Amino acid sequence: MNVDTIVTLFAMKFVPSFEQFDSAQSLLNFEKAMAIHKFPKEKWSALLHTKLTGKACKVFSELSIEQCQKYDVLKAALLTAYNRIPEFYSKRFRSLSKGHLEIFSSFAFHLSLPFTRWSEGVDAFTEVDNLKEILKIEQFTTSLPVIINGFLNAIMFH
Repeated sequence: MNVDTIVTLFAMKFVPSFEQFDSAQSLLNFEKAMAIHKFPKEKWSALLHTKLTGKACKVFSELSIEQCQKYDVLKAALLTAYNRIPEFYSKRFRSLSKGHLEIFSSFAFHLSLPFTRWSEGVDAFTEVDNLKEILKIEQFTTSLPVIINGFLNAIMFH
């Protein structure tokens, strides 16, 4: 075995699993692990692909070899395949509740993740005026009869 092979085998132990439910967070965890352990970016795709399953594995197989070797291309393809509309994160944010054994600081952290994705998705994370509009629209549509609300959601998000 050459040194590159040994380093790659060693690196695979540090690659976090790819969670299909939250692909963006999985990729962020992966990038942080690679940066912390100082693995060269040109090796990232080779390491990441060992953790892909299901839909992510299908995305990987549909890319050319050249595309698979470029981490940024692979990352973009995975994010596109798992793209979730802001409404998904809004519903996730609204439906979270504190677990019986969960401490409040942990619950606050769990709330922040879908909130951030939702507000970024509607360009309201740093734009207060946009956030105000989104909150008003959400409250308005929530008060509508279910059939009208469903119709509006179908028009706006599909």
